[in-house]
Formats: sequence, structure tokens, C-alpha cells
Amino acid sequence: MTSMEECVRTPELIENIISYLGHSDQLACLQVNSTWKRLATPHVVRWSIQYLKDGTYSPQFKRLQECKEAQETLQRNLAYVQDLNIYQPSVVPFFGGSDMLVNLAKLYYGPHQHDPECTIQILEIIRKNPRLRTVAFYGSPFYGSDGVSVERLAAALQPLTQLTNLKFKPWSDFNVADMKLLLDAFPKGALKSLRMKVSIRDDNFYRNVKALSSSTGDSNNPYVESATTPLMDLETLSIVMMSEHGQDDTTVLYRPLVFPILRRCPNLKCLSVSALETEDIAELSTIFQKTCPLIERLKFHSHHHNLDERACADLILNCPCVRRIKSWFSSPWDMTEFVPRIIRRQDPCLRIEELDLNTTHGARTSEWMQRLFCSMPNLRVYKQSIGPDADRAAHLNICDMVRSRWVCTKLEKLYLALGSTSDWLEEEAETGAPETLEQRKRKIRQVYQQFGALKQLKELGIRYDIHKESPVHFDMTIKTGLKAMRPCMSSLRFLEVLEVEGCQIGRKELVWMGNLGLTSDGILLTEPHSKSEEDDGSDREYVYQEDSEVDN
Repeated sequence: MTSMEECVRTPELIENIISYLGHSDQLACLQVNSTWKRLATPHVVRWSIQYLKDGTYSPQFKRLQECKEAQETLQRNLAYVQDLNIYQPSVVPFFGGSDMLVNLAKLYYGPHQHDPECTIQILEIIRKNPRLRTVAFYGSPFYGSDGVSVERLAAALQPLTQLTNLKFKPWSDFNVADMKLLLDAFPKGALKSLRMKVSIRDDNFYRNVKALSSSTGDSNNPYVESATTPLMDLETLSIVMMSEHGQDDTTVLYRPLVFPILRRCPNLKCLSVSALETEDIAELSTIFQKTCPLIERLKFHSHHHNLDERACADLILNCPCVRRIKSWFSSPWDMTEFVPRIIRRQDPCLRIEELDLNTTHGARTSEWMQRLFCSMPNLRVYKQSIGPDADRAAHLNICDMVRSRWVCTKLEKLYLALGSTSDWLEEEAETGAPETLEQRKRKIRQVYQQFGALKQLKELGIRYDIHKESPVHFDMTIKTGLKAMRPCMSSLRFLEVLEVEGCQIGRKELVWMGNLGLTSDGILLTEPHSKSEEDDGSDREYVYQEDSEVDN
């Protein structure tokens, strides 16, 4: 086995090594990021080391302890590890006892079970890596009388002068004092990103946070007082809250936990909030106007069914700098209330560059979506993600697409949901007779040919509400559309990715698209969207997953 430096200089060699280790019956914990092909020097190597539980892929981690050669290989290469992900306490002793693991930039610890001894070793790893910039804890590693107290965690974080990102899922007995200790571990102005994912499954946590709502005001709230100093320069805030006590309880908890933080974040640029109700949106709008005028990226979602669409529009309008908007609503959302308030004001339409809306609903949805879509000349990314409760009116009508006047000529990424072919067949032509198959094909071709005007397009994703039992077979629809793109491909010189979901593209289509400049590597074949999948707060999408300061 050669050294990592030699491996990096010889890509073929590192590929062979990775392949060998991945299939070895002696090693089960090495996963190298796919960017290894672009590596130039060993210090930029980005490794992700994790315990793989599934025995069908690789053996249990305990075999590593039985293989001296594999153990020594890892030990020699730990000096190059910058990104360490640990999902099982059983692997911690191996890394905790190493003197080579000293160049970490990111540490993720998310055990499925609690082990006090491993938690102590995690703290030791933190102390050995003064250049840590991101620390993420999930799975309640610090709790209980037999565990390591939050005080010891805060003490380990305090010397990390480069630490700017803190992500954690609060444990069951997390309280105001714990938050104060964690925030106090950061020097003034150091904390740039705070992300919390709160699942209220324990009555202790429920009572601890709910106690905040009994405060008569910010001045009597010790949590707010403790948050003042370290949060002044916070740029990214993400707090996702899920509740098993009911939506009313979620709201009661959300307001005292989130709003006091926002009032102490004048430099906030990226915000992700959840558990919203209409009164929450009104309060957020006020906070945006008075306290957080610099927000550029806004992500808001809710699992409730009583949101006012006009309030959502006001939320966007009261963010004078917002450029990227992403929404997730499990309840039907009527665009007839939302769109007019947005397009009435020209300034937000001009500045918005990314727009991701989903779960739209109601009459003339397609028409309102088109009005919104054609009012934003600087739009670079447009995604129309459809949630499981959306009706067919949420899909863009094929006729509206044909009649569209493209003003978003700067679009680089476009993901659309087009209506069901079976719905098209139910429509009647002006003569009163159902349209023929050829007429439908012609309409599909007209839609695809519209894309030729988007000369900067790099990614195109299309989703259909098409069923195999449809009078027009879905395979025919996809093939017709792909062939219809031939005339406009000369204009789409930058197209790198074509994604079609809910269909099968045969080998002929892959070869044909390859002749047009799309290699097989550029084709994303995805499984049909599952409507039974539960949302975990990470915002399920069928579209391209991009890196985001808020989403990660």
C-alpha cells in the first residue's frame, strides 16, 4: 500500500485502492468523495469515514480491528482527513486513539445509541483539531446523568477559534441553560451559522421549551439575554421543528424558541423556518422589516392547513434583499391569492434569481404560475416541485406553455411539472371533437420547442403526471418530446443535464442524445416520486439537489 500523497498524484492508483477497499472483506469504513479525480495535492483530500451497517455491502467494522494491514493503512492516512462522519459509537475508539487525526475541518457525530465513553473520546477528537470550522451533533450524544454534560462540550468548543458553524439536534432534556452554555462557547462575532432540527418526541424537551412562552417579555428571558452577543454576526439560521403533540403545541414552542433569536440577528442573510401559521408569518414580516433587512435566501415551510397565501406574499415583499425563495407546504396553496400580490410590485420580481414553489392548488393555477414565471426577467433557477397532496391543476397546462412569452432568458436551471396526457385527451378541439393522437403529439412538440429560447439553459427537468393506463402511453409522450427538442438543440449549447422522471429512456435515446452533446453521464434517470414517503424536514424534491447554506 502506497502513501496518500502518491495516490493523489496517480489517479488510476487511488481508483484501484478505493475499489479494493470497497469490496474487501476486511474493511468496511472507508468512503472517498467522488471529487477525488480533481485532486491536486494531498492536503485537499476530502474523506468521509463512516460505519456501514448493511452487511450486504460490506462486513462489520469489527473486522478492521482484526486486520493489522488495514488498520495501519488508515492510521497513515488520517493526517489527510478533513471531513469525518461518524454514525456509530463503536468506531470512535479507533479515531479517538489516533494522534494523526489533527487536520479536521468538519466533524459530524450522529450515533444511533448513546455511549458515554465514546462521547468523551469525541471531545478528545475536538481538542486535537483546533482548525475545526463545523461541528454537527445529532442523535442526543450529550445527555443523562451517565453521559458527558453540556458544560464539557462547551469547554471543548471554546478553544476552536475558527469554529463558525454549529449544527445540532437538541436532546430530550435540552433547556435554556444548555443553549446559553453552547452559545457562550463562541467568541463575539465568531458564530456565522446555527442549524437546529428539533423533533419534539419527549415530554421533558416539550416542557423545557414551552416554559419559555410564560416569559412576560424579552427582558425576562434568560435565553434571549444569553443569545445577544454570539448571535450579532449570525448569517445563517435554520430551525426546523416537528411536533407529535399537535400543531398548536408546535406553534407555542416555535415562537419563544425562534423569534427571540431573530430579533438578535441584524446581519442574517439565510433563513430557514418551519411550523408556520398565518400569525407567525405576520410576526416574521415585522421582524424582517425592523431587524433582518439583509436576508437574501428565504426558505419557509409548514405542515399546517390554515396558512394565508397573502401573508406568505407579504413575507417575501418585506425582505428587501431576498433573491432566493424556497417553499414547502403540505397543504393546498391557492396561487390566485399569492401571485397578484407579488407581481404587483416590480422590485421583488426584478431581484429574484431563484424560485422554488410547490404544492400549488386551485382553479387557473397554471395561468397564475405562468404570470409569476413571466414576470421575473432575472430568474436563473425555477423549480416547480409538486407535493403529494397537490391536485392535477398544479401541473402547468400544456396549452399555457405553448402560449408563454419567455422573459426569463437568463434561466440556467428549469424544472417543470407538465399536466397529464390523459387530461389533454379529455379536452375538445374548437370543432367539439376530441383531438387526435397526432394533434397531441404536435402540441407536445410545440412545448419542447419553446425551450430553444432559453439559450443559457444548463439543466432541464420535466415531470409528467402520466399513468401507464393512460390512453396516450407515457413512453410515447416522452419520446415525442425528446425528438421534438432536436430543432432547438443548436440553441441550447450549454445544456448539460436532462432529467425526465417517471419514465424509462431506452438505449436508443441515450445514444441519440449523446450525438447531440449529452453524454450518458449527463442523463439523470430517476425513480417515480413516492407519494407515501414522509417528509423528514429535509424538503423532499424530485429535482436537482444543489448545495445551499440553508438546506445543508
